[in-house]
Amino acid sequence: MRSANAGDNAAYHRLLKAVTPVLRAGARRGLARAGQPVDQSEDIVQDILLAVHLKRHTWDANAPFAPWLFAIARNKLIDALRRRGRRVFVNIDDFSETLAGAPVEDSVAPSEVTTHLNGLPKRQRDVLQSIAVDSASIKETAAKLSMTEGAVRQTAERMTMDTNDLIRTLAADNDTHERSVGHLLLAALVLAVPVSTALFLAGLGVRSDVMTAMRNPMFDLKFAVTLALAAGAIVISLRLSRPEASLGRWAWLLAVPAGLLGIGMMGEMMMMPNRAPMATRMVGSNSKLCLVAIPLLSLPLLAAALVALRRGAPSRPAVTGAFAGLLSAGLAATLYAAHCTDDSPMFVATWYSMAAAIVAAIGALAGSRVLRF
Repeated sequence: MRSANAGDNAAYHRLLKAVTPVLRAGARRGLARAGQPVDQSEDIVQDILLAVHLKRHTWDANAPFAPWLFAIARNKLIDALRRRGRRVFVNIDDFSETLAGAPVEDSVAPSEVTTHLNGLPKRQRDVLQSIAVDSASIKETAAKLSMTEGAVRQTAERMTMDTNDLIRTLAADNDTHERSVGHLLLAALVLAVPVSTALFLAGLGVRSDVMTAMRNPMFDLKFAVTLALAAGAIVISLRLSRPEASLGRWAWLLAVPAGLLGIGMMGEMMMMPNRAPMATRMVGSNSKLCLVAIPLLSLPLLAAALVALRRGAPSRPAVTGAFAGLLSAGLAATLYAAHCTDDSPMFVATWYSMAAAIVAAIGALAGSRVLRF
């Protein structure tokens, strides 16, 4: 795969040929466990190969290839079973176990295919993108493209090719490479931040006593917390954009903003013991505005983040969308902090956190739909 990504089309062709029997055996095993006809495996194999081709830029050259491949295969098998009305657990060992056994003969007869992008008319290309890449059903595809279900089926039936022909087509298309998800996310946020900033300046603006407030460590702490949240969520989102990645220890990055808030609350109690009661500081004077402003300012940032992360291959789209929401909320809260006159860490811990949770929920809902591959 390393040679293939470096532009070696012959190596890419050999790789796809080598993994096809493994993918076929895994697909047949998964279909059998779900009580589905195993002769439908070839369509799934072709969907997996196309996904491998479209998402090959998400493979980390310093990481093993097999977990990345099997994560994509498992995802496409689950999507195929879901389209058939089946909700089952698919064990990744359905694919990995194949490596330990004897070589599988590549003798399954070619069947109807739903994957072929190059050289297709626009309507056929749109149908293929929706069904094979976006994992939409015939009904969903028809609604999205303003076609009848019969027309979608008829269009899909015209797009048949032998798996070997597909491999040759994909290998020949290896010259085109996607930019990394990290670069795309950075570019998307660079475009979205000015939009959210313009909304902030038009609707809220910077607080009038900002120069005085800057001498208050609690005011400065708000920015440290929100930026720490955004930075941690960006790192985690990029990790989850790879199909084989898991959250794991990276979740501890969220402990950084939480720790800063904890330190701030202890410092506030020790250094300013005569301030307003805890309940008063927690409620503040801008709680309702906080719950509205941060989610609204987050929307352009969230949309940009989801567009960029869609170029990845997240195996947990809802979780990835939630972290996209958190990074958007962190950046939006940084803007809002310049307006908010409630500087108490208790206020930030309560209301900023609630606003971030709202955006994370929106991101999870949107991600479950738009980040599937």
